[in-house]
Amino acid sequence: MSVDVKHERWKCIACGACAAVTPKFWVMDDNDFKADLISSLHTNITEGLLETRTVDGDAQDEKDLKESEEACPVECIHVNKT
Repeated sequence: MSVDVKHERWKCIACGACAAVTPKFWVMDDNDFKADLISSLHTNITEGLLETRTVDGDAQDEKDLKESEEACPVECIHVNKT
């Protein structure tokens, strides 16, 4: 099972919901307090920093990532099965 995760970091409001729900994949930055997707590729685009990662895991990983997507109040996390 493979899941693509995109995090539009510039939209993050540092609420910590994703890290609380799924600390295996999310950590809060010590400097600006925004969420970071662990082991992600960082790309600067016009809007800001985009973090991307493909997770090759099991059904539980997919479920956990979907929970973090749903917990985000500003909808800056996008999880898609590949």
